Amino acid sequence: MLFVEQLTAIEIAERLNCPVNYVYKEKHRALQKIRVTMEGDGHDK
Repeated sequence: MLFVEQLTAIEIAERLNCPVNYVYKEKHRALQKIRVTMEGDGHDK
């Protein structure tokens, strides 16, 4: 939602009926997973 639909964290939180902080934490986790995956594939940072 954040990247595909270009919604703000506040808009996502409203749609999901969850705290904004949760949206930020999930974004952080997702980006960390992407970084780990890309590093494991031999891509440079």
